[in-house]
Amino acid sequence: GTGSNYILQPHRSPAFADVAPQGTFVISGDKLLVAGGRSVPAAFDLKTGEKLYYHLSSSGKTGGAFTCGNDQVFFNHHRERMTTMYDTETGLPLLKGAGEYPVVDGNIVYFSGDKIVASALDDAKELHVLWESEVSASNDLIKAGDCLYAADSVGITAIKIENNEPRILWTHKSEKSIERLVASNGKLIAVTGEGEIM
Repeated sequence: GTGSNYILQPHRSPAFADVAPQGTFVISGDKLLVAGGRSVPAAFDLKTGEKLYYHLSSSGKTGGAFTCGNDQVFFNHHRERMTTMYDTETGLPLLKGAGEYPVVDGNIVYFSGDKIVASALDDAKELHVLWESEVSASNDLIKAGDCLYAADSVGITAIKIENNEPRILWTHKSEKSIERLVASNGKLIAVTGEGEIM
């Protein structure tokens, strides 16, 4: 019901607008984050539904539909597959260009891209690199159990995480680009750019 609120738009024009959900909803601590297309997510109290913050004008059009996070921070799409890391408490940016679409597992964050970068988030909400792998996750990266699954234009790689160290378990080559991965019920489902399921 916030879409009819009277606010100032990023181009400094007043309008009846506000939060327009476009993207995933994410629970971060005691907040529900609502992605708004090209805007940085708004935060609502998870119990009462009260809007806590929505920095539309100050953020401009720097957000995107991709959002993920833990109890302290959240990551939101900025350009290409790059994300900015925000403080969940305030909604303000902590780190621009944090990394490409991450997978968040507690305080461990795995960034996708031409290589995988695993980082730890400390109590000061700063990231520290744990390890890097030359495995490409340029199309998708997911975590299921104690394994990461990375997809790119030539196939899928499974990486087992043991004591915060990566070990390649297997690689499956594909003649078609793997665009998305889904893990469910002990199975890994891969979707090609043509919409085929493997």
